[in-house]
Amino acid sequence: MNVISISKKKFAELIPLTLAKEIMNAESTIYDFPYRKERKVFKKIHNLSGPVLTTKLDTIEMLDTYREYLPESFCVPDNLVAIDQTISGFTVPFVEGENLASVLADPNVSIKKQINYLKQIGEILDQLKQMRKSTPVNGLYLNDLHESNFIVDSKSETIRVVDLDSCKIGSNLPMSSRYLVPTALVADAQGKYKRNTNPGASGYIVADENSDLYCYNIMILNYLYGSSVNNMGLIDFYDYLTYLSEIGMEPDLINSFRMLLHSCDNRNPVPELDSITKEQFLLAKKKVYRQAR
Repeated sequence: MNVISISKKKFAELIPLTLAKEIMNAESTIYDFPYRKERKVFKKIHNLSGPVLTTKLDTIEMLDTYREYLPESFCVPDNLVAIDQTISGFTVPFVEGENLASVLADPNVSIKKQINYLKQIGEILDQLKQMRKSTPVNGLYLNDLHESNFIVDSKSETIRVVDLDSCKIGSNLPMSSRYLVPTALVADAQGKYKRNTNPGASGYIVADENSDLYCYNIMILNYLYGSSVNNMGLIDFYDYLTYLSEIGMEPDLINSFRMLLHSCDNRNPVPELDSITKEQFLLAKKKVYRQAR
C-alpha cells in the first residue's frame, strides 16, 4: 500500500473534521486531508504501539489486497500516512454526505427514507454473505456495526460503510465493537457468540455472521425505541418485544429480535422492515412504551 509521508509541521496545519454529536470516536482523530487534488479523510490513530495498531495495519493491508472483491459501498483505506517517518494512520476517500446516526435521529427525515437506509445495510450484509461463498474473501465481517459507521451519500442517497479498520478479516485479532461488549445483551446468550480469549485483542466477541446480524438487529431496535436497547436487562428486553407484538408489528420481525439471544442462527430482517407503519414507529418509542407499562 502507498505511504504518504508528511512532517509534523504539515500535520499541525491539518483541520479536524467536525463530527455530529451522535458520533463517538475515542480511538482516533479525523482530519480533512487534500492529496493530489483529491479530498480525502485522514484517520489518525491515537495508540501507535502494541497489538491494536498491528491488527489495524494488517486489516488495512488485507482490505487493500482484496479490494476488487469488496462491495462498492465500502470506503476502503487507500493510503497509509507517516508523520516524520512514523506510521500514524491512513486515508479513505471523502464522501459528501451525512452520518447515518444523525439521519436516523432527524425528525425532518421521513420514516420511509430512514427505513430504506436501514434496509440497505441489511442488503450489504447479504452481499457479504454471498461474497464469502464465492470469492477468496471468505472471512470478512463488519464487526463494529453501528449507526455511526455508515454515511448516507448525498449524491446517490446510498449507504457507504466507513471505519473498516475494525472489521474482521482473515485471521486478524478481534477488535472492539460498540454493541459487542460484556455489559450488553450479547453476554446473556451463553454459547452462541464466540468470546475472544486472546488477551492482546480489544474485542469481546470474535465476529461472525451471527454477531453482525446481532448488531444489525440492535440497530433497528434502537431506531424503534429511540434509545439504547442493547443495555436493557433480559426481563425488560423481552417485555419490550411483547409490547412490539401488542402494537401489531410483523411477527417475523419480532422473531428476528427474539432469536438474538436463542441458540439458533440469527436472521436478516430486511424483508419485514417495510411493514413498519408510522403509527407503530411512534408507539414503539421509549416514552410511549414506558407510559404503557
